[in-house]
Amino acid sequence: MWLAAAAPSLARRLLFLGPPPPPLLLLLSRSSRRHRRLHSLGLAAMPEKRPFERLPADVSPINYSLCLKPDLLDFTFEGKLEAAAQVRQATNQIVMNCADIDIITASYAPDGDEEIHATGFNYQNEDEKVTLSFPSTLQTGTGTLKIDFVGELNDKMKGFYRSKYTTPSGEVRYAAVTQFEATDARRAFPCWDEPAIKATFDISLVVPKDRVALSNMNVIDRKPYPDDENVVEVKFARTPVMSTYLVAFVVGEYDFVETRSKDGVCVRVYTPVGKAEQGKFALEVAAKTLPFYKEYFNVPYPLPKIDLIAIADFAAGAMENWGLVTYRETALLIDPKNSCSSSRQWVALVVGHELAHQWFGNLVTMEWWTHLWLNEGFASWIEYLCVDHCFPEYDIWTQFVSADYTRAQELDALDNSHPIEVSVGHPSEVDEIFDAISYSKGASVIRMLHDYIGDQDFKKGMNMYLTKYQQKNAATEDLWESLENASGKPIAAVMNTWTKQMGFPLIYVEAEQVEDDRLLRLSQRKFCASGPYVGEDCPQWMVPITISTSEDPNQAKLKILMDKTEMSVVLKNVKPEQWVKLNLGTVGFYRTQYSSAMLESLLPGIRDLSLPPVDRLGLQNDLFSLARAGIISTVEVLKVMEAFVNEPNYTVWSDLSCNLGILSTLLSHTDFYEEIQEFVKDVFSPIGERLGWDPKPGEGHLDALLRGLVLGKLGKAGHKATLEEARRRFKDHVEGKQILSADLRSPVYLTVLKHGDGTTLDIMLKLHKQADMQEEKNRIERVLGATLSPELIQKVLTFALSEEVRPQDTVSVIGGVAGGSKHGRKAAWKFVKDNWEELYNRYQGGFLISRLIKLSVEGFAVDKMAGEVKDADLLKRRHRPQARGGWCPCLQRGAVGARRLHFSYLVGDGAQPFPNRSPNAAPPLAGDVPSCPAQCPAQCPLRRGASQLSGAPTPNSSASSPGPPSLSTSSGPANRTGPESSLRPTLLPAPSQSERKAFTRPVQSAATSRLPHPASLPMANPCSRPANPGLEARERMSSGRPFNADRLANEGFRVATAATNRRGARCRRGEVRPEYPSAFLPPFLSLPPASRRSLTASLLSPSATRAPAALGAAPGVPPPPPEEQLPPPPAAD
Repeated sequence: MWLAAAAPSLARRLLFLGPPPPPLLLLLSRSSRRHRRLHSLGLAAMPEKRPFERLPADVSPINYSLCLKPDLLDFTFEGKLEAAAQVRQATNQIVMNCADIDIITASYAPDGDEEIHATGFNYQNEDEKVTLSFPSTLQTGTGTLKIDFVGELNDKMKGFYRSKYTTPSGEVRYAAVTQFEATDARRAFPCWDEPAIKATFDISLVVPKDRVALSNMNVIDRKPYPDDENVVEVKFARTPVMSTYLVAFVVGEYDFVETRSKDGVCVRVYTPVGKAEQGKFALEVAAKTLPFYKEYFNVPYPLPKIDLIAIADFAAGAMENWGLVTYRETALLIDPKNSCSSSRQWVALVVGHELAHQWFGNLVTMEWWTHLWLNEGFASWIEYLCVDHCFPEYDIWTQFVSADYTRAQELDALDNSHPIEVSVGHPSEVDEIFDAISYSKGASVIRMLHDYIGDQDFKKGMNMYLTKYQQKNAATEDLWESLENASGKPIAAVMNTWTKQMGFPLIYVEAEQVEDDRLLRLSQRKFCASGPYVGEDCPQWMVPITISTSEDPNQAKLKILMDKTEMSVVLKNVKPEQWVKLNLGTVGFYRTQYSSAMLESLLPGIRDLSLPPVDRLGLQNDLFSLARAGIISTVEVLKVMEAFVNEPNYTVWSDLSCNLGILSTLLSHTDFYEEIQEFVKDVFSPIGERLGWDPKPGEGHLDALLRGLVLGKLGKAGHKATLEEARRRFKDHVEGKQILSADLRSPVYLTVLKHGDGTTLDIMLKLHKQADMQEEKNRIERVLGATLSPELIQKVLTFALSEEVRPQDTVSVIGGVAGGSKHGRKAAWKFVKDNWEELYNRYQGGFLISRLIKLSVEGFAVDKMAGEVKDADLLKRRHRPQARGGWCPCLQRGAVGARRLHFSYLVGDGAQPFPNRSPNAAPPLAGDVPSCPAQCPAQCPLRRGASQLSGAPTPNSSASSPGPPSLSTSSGPANRTGPESSLRPTLLPAPSQSERKAFTRPVQSAATSRLPHPASLPMANPCSRPANPGLEARERMSSGRPFNADRLANEGFRVATAATNRRGARCRRGEVRPEYPSAFLPPFLSLPPASRRSLTASLLSPSATRAPAALGAAPGVPPPPPEEQLPPPPAAD
C-alpha cells in the first residue's frame, strides 16, 4: 500500500451522509450495534484494556465462498458466506473477526453430518471479534460454516465503503469500493482477518446491470439475478491462497484501456467515465513493469490479469490488492495537456510500488504485522529500481535520497522513533507503523543491503526467498537466511542491528596524511536530533562503509564493514591534494561528520561538480542536520552553501530548498526571518536567471522540475522580478489569453497567493471549482495556505471542511495553512483543536489523523506553543492509539525545533546540553537547560546573572557597578535565596547607539583576540561556556577588549537571555514577549535590520574567519587551530 502520507501534499473533503439504514438493520442486534456505533465515535465508555490475543488456531478457513449485494442508494449491503473450514481441535465455539457487521444466522455443517445452528453471537467490540457459540461440540475435521449478515457502506474510506463521484452529465452517484489493509476486511464479511491465515476465495457480486463489477480474479460468469431484471450476478474465478487484507471488489461506472504484457498478462486501467485517455500513461508503465519484475525475481506473475483502477475517495495513495490495484485518481491518471512532470513521475513510482507487491507481499506475505516492513520497505526500494529501468532520464536514485532516505533519517533521529521491526499487538496499533520507518527507512536499509551484497547475489537470494515461501508467510529472518545463502555474507548479524533497534549512527572521521597514504580514524555514535548522544550504553551498528576519492569519485576505493565503535583504515596511494569522502552514493544509512580539514577539502569538489550529485546532496543534508542538532554551527553550513552557487542538479536544489525552508520556519517568529528570505533570494536568483520561465530546446524532465522549484522559492521569498512576472502570467491564465503550462501552475499560484489579497483567493477558489481534473484541484489546494491575512487564512480552513474538498484532501489543505506562515500555524492548530471531534470521527483514527497532527504542529519552534501542544494531549486520550502514536513524534519535532533556538544559545555548538539525561528519556521541553551545579565556576553566566540580581559581585563586575533591574516573579522577590531561586532572570538593557555601531564593525580575527579559542573551553559542564554572545560582545567592547570572531561566528549570531523558574534554569529566546519590556531584548535582535544584515554579510564574506568544527563530537580528536580558514567562495553569477 502506498500511503497518502508518502505524498508531500494530498487533500480531503466531507462526504454526504447517506439516508438512514432500513428498519431491518435497526432491528437486528440493536443494542450491540448501537454500542459499537458509539464506541467507534469515541463516545462510549472505554472498557478496561485487556491484553490482546490473536485468533485461536482451533478453527481455520480453507476457502471462502462469498456473495455480496451492495445497495448504492441505501448504502447497505447483504452478504452470504460459506467457508470451508478445518476444525483442528474439538470446540463448541468459533472465534472470528467482525466489526460493524450484524450477523443474522450462522451454522456449521461437518462434512457428511447434520448442520449445527449457532445459538449465540458474542461481539468483543474492542478486539473486533465475534464468538459463535454452538449447542454441541464441533469435532475435528472439515466442514462448512455458513453465515448470513448485513452491513453498511460507510463513508470512512475503509472496509466496504461508498465513494462519491459525478457523472459527465453532472449527476452525483456512488461507487462501492474496498480498502482492507490493515485490518478492515472484517468490516465487509466475518473472517479470520490475520495475514498468516490464508485461504482461497470464490467471490460473487450482485450489482445493477449497468455497473462495472471487479474483483481480484477474472469474470467467469455473468447472469441475471432471479428476483430483479435490473440486477445481475457476477461470478469471479477462484483466487490463489491469499490473505484477507488483499481481497478487493469494486462496483461502479468506469471506462478502461487495455493491453497485454509481453508475457500475455491482460493489463487494464479503469478510469472515470470519459477519461480513458488519462489511463494510457499508467497502462504503459504497468505493461513495462510486469516483465521487469518477472525477470528480476525469476518468478512469473501468477494471475491471468491485473486491473488498475482510479477511486474518487481513497484514503491511501494506492493499495496492492492482488489482481485489482486501487489508486487515488492523482496516483493513476495523467492528462497529457494538464499534468505536470512531477505527476508523471509520481504515477510511475506508485504503479511500480504496487505491482512489486504482487510478488513481495501478495505471493509471499509477512507472518504478522511486526514484519510489515518486509512488504513496504522492499516495495518502496524496488519501485525506484523499476522506474530507473523504465525512465533513466528521471535520475530517480538521486531523488530517492531526498524523498525517502533523508525523510527516514529525520524521523528516526527522534527519541520516540521505533525500530523497523516493531511488536504489534492490538489491531488498532497496526496503522501506527505505516510510517516513514516502515516505508522509507525500510527501503533505505534494503538499498544499503543490496549495495553490500551486490546485484547478482541479491537477485539470487530474492528468487530463493520467493520460491521457497510462495503462497505462504515469512518473517524477516527468513529473508536474511535466503540472502545469506546466496551471498555467503553475515546478513542476519549485520541487518539485525538495523531492524531490531531504532536510530542510526553518526560516523565521525578525521584524516592524516602518512607519506603517500591517507590514514582515516572512524568512530560511531548514535545520532539524535535533540543533540549529541550521551548515554553510557550507546547502541552500535554493523555499518557497511564505502570510501571514494577525487581520483575516481564514482567508484569506491575501499569498502569496509565497521563492526566496532572505533577503527582506523589506510587508503593507499592518496595524494595530499586529493579529497576523501565516505558513503559513496549516499547509500549507507548513517550521517557523516568530517573534521574541518576534510570538509574544507571537499568544497572544490562541490564547486567544480566533480563530486557526484547524490554525494553533494548527502553532504549538505548531513551538515544541515548536524547544525539542527546543535553539533556544528549554522554559520558553518551557510558558508558551505556558498559552494553550491553553480549547482545544476534538481534534486540537490530540492533538498537545499527543503532545509532552508526548515530554517525559515524555525526563525519565522523572530526578526531574523526577513534576513533569511534575503539569503534565499541571493542563493536562488542566479539559477533562476539561467533557467528563465520558458523551456529551452533540449531540456528534459529534470529541467522542468527544477524550474518549478526555483520559481516557487523565489516567488515565495518575494523576489520582485519573479513576483511581477507571476502576476502577469496569472492574469493572462485567468483571462484565457495564455494558459499556464502544468509545470508552472504551482509556482505561479503560490506566488500570487502569498502576495495577494482576498480577490486573488476568490479567483483561486473559482478555478478550483471549475477544475475537472483532480490533479488541478489538488494543485490549488496545496497552495491555499500561502495566504497571509488572518481573515483569509480562516476562510481557507473553513473551505477545507466544505463539500468542495474531498475527505482525503482536507488534511493537506490544513497542513498547507500550518506550513504557510507563523500566523497560519497558530490558526491551523486552533482549527484542529476546535474541530477535533469532527476530524477524528471522519478518519476514525487511521493514518490520516496521524498525518493531520504531524502537519499541524511540526512547525512550532516556540516553547509556549510546544507546551500548549503537549497539554492538548488531553484531546486524544480516549481515542484510538493511531492518534496517540502520531502525536508523539510531532511533539518532539516541535520541542527539538524550539530547543535548537534556545539551549544552543547557552551551551554553544558541540556542547552537550543535558549531560545527565538518560538516553531513553523523553526530550525536555524547549528552553530547558541544566541547573548550575555547586561546583560551577564564578564566571558562569547563569551564576553571574544570579549574583547580579542578588547584589553580589562577579569577576567581571564590581560591587558598585549597577546591575540589570530586578524582576519579581511568582516565585518571590528576585533576591530570594535557596535551591528554588539560586538563579533569577538576567535582563539585558538595550544597547546604546555607540554599542550598536561598535557591534556592526568588521569583526577581528581570533588570532588578535586575547581570549582563548572556544574549542579550548572545557566541555564537561555546559555552564562553562559563555551564555550570551551578545552580552559577551558588549562586555568586551565596554572593557576595550577585541571580539573573538570565531566565538561569535560559531554561535551563529545566536543570542538569548538567561532566565529561570522554580524548576531550574531556562534559556529564553531573544524576542519581544508580552511579559518582557522591549528594553530587555538581547542586543543582536535589538539592532536595526540593516545593521544585522551588515553583520551577517561581514561574517559570510570571504574574509571572515571560519567557524570551528564541532566540539566534543569525537573523543580524542583535537580541535582545529583558530587560524584555519575556509577558502573564499566563488563569486555569484
